[in-house]
Amino acid sequence: MEKFQETIEATSVEDAHIKAGKLFGVDESNILVNQVGEGLFFAAVKNLDAEIRLSISDDKMSVQIQHVHGHLGDGRPLSGQLIREALTVKGVTVAVANETVDAIIQQVAAGASLQDDTVVRGTPPVHGQNGTVELKVQTGIYAGEEDEHNRVDYHERGFVETVQQGDELGRFVFSTQGRPGTDVFGNQVPAQAGKGPVFEVGEFVTVDDNGIIRAQKSGMVQYAHGVLSITELFEHSGDVDFHTGNIHMDEGSLLVKGTVRSGFEVSALGNVIVGKTVREVTIESGGDIELKQGAIESHLRAKGNVYTQFAQNTAIDADGNVVVANNLHNCMVTAGDSVIVKTGKGIVRGGTIRCAQMFEAKEVGSENEVDTLIELGQRTDEEKALHKERADIIDAISHKSRILGCDDCHPDLSGKTEAEQQEILKELEELRQLQKRRTEISSLLASKNKERIENVKFRVIVANTVFPGTRIIILGRSFLVKTPLSRCMFMYSPERDKVIVEAI
Repeated sequence: MEKFQETIEATSVEDAHIKAGKLFGVDESNILVNQVGEGLFFAAVKNLDAEIRLSISDDKMSVQIQHVHGHLGDGRPLSGQLIREALTVKGVTVAVANETVDAIIQQVAAGASLQDDTVVRGTPPVHGQNGTVELKVQTGIYAGEEDEHNRVDYHERGFVETVQQGDELGRFVFSTQGRPGTDVFGNQVPAQAGKGPVFEVGEFVTVDDNGIIRAQKSGMVQYAHGVLSITELFEHSGDVDFHTGNIHMDEGSLLVKGTVRSGFEVSALGNVIVGKTVREVTIESGGDIELKQGAIESHLRAKGNVYTQFAQNTAIDADGNVVVANNLHNCMVTAGDSVIVKTGKGIVRGGTIRCAQMFEAKEVGSENEVDTLIELGQRTDEEKALHKERADIIDAISHKSRILGCDDCHPDLSGKTEAEQQEILKELEELRQLQKRRTEISSLLASKNKERIENVKFRVIVANTVFPGTRIIILGRSFLVKTPLSRCMFMYSPERDKVIVEAI
């Protein structure tokens, strides 16, 4: 109890009593004073009630000890009753556990400092679980199984599946509402209800009361933009060439067992599957595109995923994933989700790869330092529009600043006629509005960037080697590989605002 005893300077015993009373905040009669030297007195409180002061957390979910001390002399000792009285004074309705009371009393008696120790806690809410969808059919990234020679055979099992009427496609795990909690005052703390999955059933797909998802028609699975549908499958046994002309289907999915000859086009509202390598063709799909072999100097556009054995000098645009079984050479790839080239040789050499979330390959670039760009965290159309608007505003601000002869909104009006001054003031107001809008856009873009970082774990993963000449861009921050790196992962560090690399 060093707080209630002190050596003080005083001119007399009486003076020491007065000063000690003010220092300790107790009546002078409750203070013992002894002179210990010339003008020095040792003062101590004779009797003191135990005291405990409490504080409530900002979220009202816990009570902490702000200050506590035991008794002195004949003062009232610390007890469970005193602790409970302090809680009652604060309006706390949660009962303190006997074990907690005993521990506080024992620790105070031992001289321990208990500041910020928790006395009682409220009951936190249990937030609802988000709903999920567990699909039995293949609708996303599927890399296949490699043999001992790093070869992958997709002939036995395609990426895009066909199903029969009545087949179970998966099931919904419904979201839950959660359970509310209670704060230390007995007030209910609401729980956050779980969100439903981003998933819809399309044509010929149903969900029963138990969440079972079934096919109502035999056909091919189509999954794009969170919508699962069954489309009718149309087979073309040969090639698409001068005998057939271009094939454009307004409904269903298309299976071309041969190839699409150079210069021809195929498109389907559903999926498109081609059995042999295509060269100099255009393929568009409202669902997935699957090439059993590969593509050379072609253009593939899918609202779902794109799967191919290899691609060379090809433009690939997919709203979903792009999965390449072997090599991707000098291609322009844009994916709404991820790009995966991690089976077979798994080489990405040259070209530009842009995707929203993750890139994974075995090898990137080459010893000859072929320029290879991998960019993650693409801007949305809204963000692109905001960036363009901000760039235009910056140009306008620069132009108006030149007109006004200043960039600090304090133009020189001396020697100007009233009409000239009015025109300058008009320009000045427009400048201020432009500066205000620039700040608004910058703040909005920063908020969107922060939200994206929190929701998406951007990763560039290279299982073997990434060679010099490869540039990694994540959320606008660039990393140029200057020396060969092995088994590494690139990611964006918000704390350092840069792309960093780690070993895997």
